[in-house]
Amino acid sequence: ASPAFEQWFECRARSRAELTRRGLIGQGIPGSKIAVNVLFDADEPAHVFDFAIPGREAMSMLASEAPSRIEMVLPTQGKQPTAVARLFPDPDADRGLRLLKRDLEALHGDLTSAFRWADEINGCRCNFLSMTKAVMSFMKVGRTRYDARSLFKRMTVLAQCSKRGDVRLEDWHSAFEACSEAISAEDLPALQHVMFDGSTGAITLREQINFKRRIYGSDKPIADYVQPDSATTILKDVADICEVNQLPIDVVRTYVPKATASDAELTFLQTFATNQASLVARTLATLGVLQTWITAKAEASDVAGTYFKLHGEIPT
Repeated sequence: ASPAFEQWFECRARSRAELTRRGLIGQGIPGSKIAVNVLFDADEPAHVFDFAIPGREAMSMLASEAPSRIEMVLPTQGKQPTAVARLFPDPDADRGLRLLKRDLEALHGDLTSAFRWADEINGCRCNFLSMTKAVMSFMKVGRTRYDARSLFKRMTVLAQCSKRGDVRLEDWHSAFEACSEAISAEDLPALQHVMFDGSTGAITLREQINFKRRIYGSDKPIADYVQPDSATTILKDVADICEVNQLPIDVVRTYVPKATASDAELTFLQTFATNQASLVARTLATLGVLQTWITAKAEASDVAGTYFKLHGEIPT
């Protein structure tokens, strides 16, 4: 091979080794304890990773057995090869970051505001998060110290800033984006505001959504939330279930008909309940649920409330 081609292979091998080193740092191994070498040996198969611990037998791994997310980008003239990938996929840590993102957005409205809050957690704004600040912030939203440290380390791996050791605003957004905004089926049991029965498709609210009262004879049956932000937070869990299951959903608002009610009053109660269900349906649509897959219904019952039901009939 030409000298230029040999140099490219050397750069590629070194890039892969360095990316593997960064992945090991992300798993908690101090960078000062990891040495990276690139060796050429005509008697050995190509593309082998050796992990050698002094005093112990070395462990070898073919590149084909290495993390499958490592992909090499062939260089154009004048550019060095780079390794592009998310090293060491970690479903548990990524799920933890997704749930952390939901909690931060619920408390602070958006991720940028959450970053500013975390940056000032100890009264000193630096425009970056050290591990100390991040751990303090994550513990404030219910994580243990151990989990908080693990989440921060995973964040630096996803944002490719573990060598620097801190997280800046662009890293913060990059890490949360990399862990995937889409919630997975494993996340559903941890939903805070709803209970989901996957066998029946029933979704029950742990806390009911409160609507403003309307009185027959003096008010129109117009539906409004008492606390719109709270209602949106609750319905975000319902939207996540819809995203995972990709099925149509019925929004059912129950009302309690009085035995002595006139026909006009019963019509008022039913219309009011239908309007409440329609308001919930519109909120779900703003949260990403396909509008044509949402059906709003009113139903007479012994107790007033809101529940949901997924079904397998795909509307045309």
